[in-house]
Amino acid sequence: MAVHRVLLVCEQNVCRSPYLAAVANSLLAGDDRHTFVVASRGTTVTAGAEICSVAESNLRGHGISVGVEHGSTALEQEDVVRADLILTATERQRSAIALLSPGARVRAYTVREAILLSERELGADELARVRVASRRSSLREFASAINARRGTLDLPGATVRPRLGGRRAAPDSPLDIPDHHRTGGQSHRRLFDEMYADAGVLAARIKYVLETP
Repeated sequence: MAVHRVLLVCEQNVCRSPYLAAVANSLLAGDDRHTFVVASRGTTVTAGAEICSVAESNLRGHGISVGVEHGSTALEQEDVVRADLILTATERQRSAIALLSPGARVRAYTVREAILLSERELGADELARVRVASRRSSLREFASAINARRGTLDLPGATVRPRLGGRRAAPDSPLDIPDHHRTGGQSHRRLFDEMYADAGVLAARIKYVLETP
């Protein structure tokens, strides 16, 4: 049985990354040919902090359990080295991955970047690169294959947020999942529906590639 390690990273590891990890773990489970080990970490954490209550409520609504009681955990170099695919909430956290392990750049993407890069099905030559000596599909090689598409994206423009205190806030990158945990309100609650959809798209594409003979 092939084992694939997926790492989700955000800043505090209390909202976006544990939520995405729980959803991804639920959607990727159930294949007796592949085992997925899904973990989440944060770049700036208060160790042991619980998952956001809004995130946990949304997960319960989808029938998903966080599993073992969540406690925020700091990102370490070993986490990066072991992961086959690293998905971050923002470009800033993706940069943090590269600082910890420069060689991991080919396996690290923001969630929305990975969606855009994998939107077009892998061609025969790309699929050939995903295969390993055992002829099984490798998640690490899938990550490397979509890396070859970097620089080819036609990205939408950045979203300019309303003025705050008379000053224009920095625009949100189209590749980022914004940190609405801090702002709260409706934008925070809506974010989980978006993340659930994002995780569903990526899980389907990963399973398709790994199951394609």
